[in-house]
Amino acid sequence: MSAPAIGLRAGFAPGPNAVIDWSHPLTQGLQFYFLAAARRDLVRGLAPDVWSVDLVSTPYGIGARSAVLGAAAVEWPIAATTHLNFTGTQPFSVMSIAATSSLASYSQLLSRTAYVSESNNQGWLLQLRSSSDGRPGLTLGCSNNNGSAVYSADNSGTSVYAANRFFVFAGATGSSRRNYVTALQTGTPATPTVASASAKVAIRQDTAGTLTVVSSAVWNRELLPAELAALQADPFQIFRQ
Repeated sequence: MSAPAIGLRAGFAPGPNAVIDWSHPLTQGLQFYFLAAARRDLVRGLAPDVWSVDLVSTPYGIGARSAVLGAAAVEWPIAATTHLNFTGTQPFSVMSIAATSSLASYSQLLSRTAYVSESNNQGWLLQLRSSSDGRPGLTLGCSNNNGSAVYSADNSGTSVYAANRFFVFAGATGSSRRNYVTALQTGTPATPTVASASAKVAIRQDTAGTLTVVSSAVWNRELLPAELAALQADPFQIFRQ
């Protein structure tokens, strides 16, 4: 099974001066929207304090391509992103339009996680796990000091997406925790709990290969399957054209 292609509205992709249309229903609960072309979060105007990426052209507008390994490629200050510090069973959703050059890589599409060890970590991350991992594919990880069973979500495997192709990756928590690759549901694990993380919001490429991110967004609610399908059909519909 493979994920469907991403659609575009007459080839429209937002540029550096993009403006969100806050009357659009998909902006309900939107807390953060990083657009690579604008080099910042468009919800609060937050500029990152780490910018170790190259800007490249993609079929979906400008993308930020990782230029470092094992460290944050794009990162925002802790104090500026406390509104993304979800705890308990607070519903939230994370979405990223991105491509990886290698399925054997580990890529953090967006995260706010404080990781020390498998038994000492808090926070959340939307991650592509290596094809050589015991649980490969897309995961929305939610940690409550590991919390044993809640650290890693069930994953998609890698058969639904391919290297060097852009997808809408998403994870949503609410009545359950679910993963989506371009609106194709790939995992349905139980509702997790998440602990407060004193950590920076970041995009990072952890192992060999490159990660290219056009945009990454966070909502403080669960995105429903129909909404994710709408984003797959037109991922930039919340922007004024």
